[in-house]
Amino acid sequence: MRHLGTLSGNGNITPAVGQSVAVRYELDISQEDIPDGFGGTIPGIQSICGSVRPACGAPREILTLRMEDGRALEFYFTVGDRIAATGAIRDRWAPVQ
Repeated sequence: MRHLGTLSGNGNITPAVGQSVAVRYELDISQEDIPDGFGGTIPGIQSICGSVRPACGAPREILTLRMEDGRALEFYFTVGDRIAATGAIRDRWAPVQ
């Protein structure tokens, strides 16, 4: 896996039950490089993990993080404040489903 970058900042999440919670996030973005058979590589699957503090919501509940730049990421808490993304970061103009 190749590290593509880290996103950090302030945002908010809203669990299914309860009020919106102000959080601090730090997300690491990595990507698998797949051999292309000719000595090079092609981009593979991206992985997004990191931490969101404070942790809230029910265990394994799918939550949406709204980042300070307006983008959104669906995720769930794994252990403590550690998270796993369920998909890609959505653009600030993409609707939340």
